[in-house]
Amino acid sequence: IRTIPIMEPVIDAFKEEYRYQELRGFKSCVVDGYTDFIFTNQNGGVYTSMRLDKALKDIVEAYNEQEDKIAEIEEREPEYLPHISNHILRHTFCTRLCERDVNIKVIQTVMGHSSIKITMDIYAEVSKEKQRQEIERLANELNVF
Repeated sequence: IRTIPIMEPVIDAFKEEYRYQELRGFKSCVVDGYTDFIFTNQNGGVYTSMRLDKALKDIVEAYNEQEDKIAEIEEREPEYLPHISNHILRHTFCTRLCERDVNIKVIQTVMGHSSIKITMDIYAEVSKEKQRQEIERLANELNVF
């Protein structure tokens, strides 16, 4: 169990979803002693990771189908979205925190990792653009050229 700080826009989105659920009529379930979940299905149950992954897959497929049609009309190659899953979103979040130079200890605790090694070795991928920016920053600071 950990406490995760949440950005204000996310809190606003949660409140909006809560109001929607109130209008729809809350249906509650109990999971490991917890109740009053904000995101519930029509039966009041919580969404499983598999169900959320399926929803992401459906969104990507719908987008890519639409992109096919638009690309054909515009006479260009389609630009597809790649496969997306909850776990990929988690990796992306961690990577973006690293790219923004967020304190590594903060990243470790937010991600719920037992060690910084896990955070850095498994989740902290660095984009080629970030690599380029950091080398340029270092060159400017060192004033080598």
